[in-house]
Amino acid sequence: MVDPGAPASASFSPRLAQLGAARVWAVLQEVGFAIAGKVVLEYAPGAASLSGALQQAGAGALHRIEAVPSEGQSASEPRRAGYDVIVSVGGHAFLEPEAAETALAWFYDNLAPEGSLVVTTPTIFADLTPDLGGVLRTPLAHLLFPRFILDEHLAARGEAAMRLPAPYCGATWLMLFHSAGFAIDHFVRHTTEVPEEILQRFADKLGRYEPQELRTSAVTAILRRPAQLPDLSPIAIARESR
Repeated sequence: MVDPGAPASASFSPRLAQLGAARVWAVLQEVGFAIAGKVVLEYAPGAASLSGALQQAGAGALHRIEAVPSEGQSASEPRRAGYDVIVSVGGHAFLEPEAAETALAWFYDNLAPEGSLVVTTPTIFADLTPDLGGVLRTPLAHLLFPRFILDEHLAARGEAAMRLPAPYCGATWLMLFHSAGFAIDHFVRHTTEVPEEILQRFADKLGRYEPQELRTSAVTAILRRPAQLPDLSPIAIARESR
């Protein structure tokens, strides 16, 4: 299992990280998200970073981490009152499922009440073939062939084993955000059309997936830590009325 406190950059796709940074910034601009004067923490494993753009947008203070602290550790620049905004440009995707959930919990705990987490991540349906040096050209090969077959194919050509994203689709990420306690203020599915030739040729495999999820290669969300916990009284009232 990948330690959530370990840097993800060694197993992270620089291409997907750069795409993630661009997507986050586009969504922030689209919704008119205000950065000016806010204390911002950027979680940016690897080379991708929005630090320059966040500074130009007037961030009051800007901190950056490349790894989510493990349990019992604290960030190198802890903030007692919590951050106003945490920005994650895709580092969740290549963490093990337990580590991704740990990271979301850490973000929640370190946000100020009503603070925002802006997060983007590829889904399991992201096409990874552009990262493989041209030795594997079939789109979505990781959905079509067993992992050991792909690893043998890559090893025979001098390439490292394929590093897959967490096995989550868009709906799974949506549920994880909700389960971590966040209010979901904005959610975007970034879609990629699968070539019709591939859909027909591998209909026995790809046809088993829900079409919307198959096209969702990444998601971006603006999440908020509510100032108060949800009121469960409607649930109690509904139960008593049965």
